Amino acid sequence: MIKNKIPFYEHSLDGAIIKVDSEEKLSHVSGLAEELVNNGLSIFIFYGEGIVEQDLIPLRQWNKPIEFKNVDIDKVDTFVDVEEVGFTIFSKSDLFNSPGKVQNYIPRSYSLDINSSDI
Repeated sequence: MIKNKIPFYEHSLDGAIIKVDSEEKLSHVSGLAEELVNNGLSIFIFYGEGIVEQDLIPLRQWNKPIEFKNVDIDKVDTFVDVEEVGFTIFSKSDLFNSPGKVQNYIPRSYSLDINSSDI
């Protein structure tokens, strides 16, 4: 991110928040996200109007899953959890409301098993 001059908010030693506000930045961040998840890190993407960056700081406890308790879920249109083995998408948007439609929005290098997918 530093090399590509992408501003970010570092909230912990292993966590940062990036506001993506252009297609150029989206392209850089997408490539970085793929590299990061392949190295075992977690990537969460929130899309919506009025989401406050500081509210995206997750609560972490060693014996519990990551939680985003401060996020106003009514402002979140789409949530994507990127993992090394795939994507988990939750969305209110008609753009993503079927596995067939999702194919148009994920990188071509990923395959999607439509028969084993649901949204």
